[in-house]
Amino acid sequence: MPDFSEKIVAYKEETKMRYVTIFERMGIEKGLQQEAYKLLVRLLKKRFGVLPEWTAEKMQNALLKNWKTALNVFYR
Repeated sequence: MPDFSEKIVAYKEETKMRYVTIFERMGIEKGLQQEAYKLLVRLLKKRFGVLPEWTAEKMQNALLKNWKTALNVFYR
């Protein structure tokens, strides 16, 4: 029967996260940005109603740079 330390080592090997490539990270980040955009649009529509067309372009540009920037565009 394996001792406690052997069980720990076996568990660590079983649950080890695989290496994530830079391209996978970029894909994950893009997915997160898209979800953030959808959430932001939903919140703004709930708060202000119909949004002017220019808001979509401004938000897309801001989200490409940084999600926090998107919030600052509307609160300047």
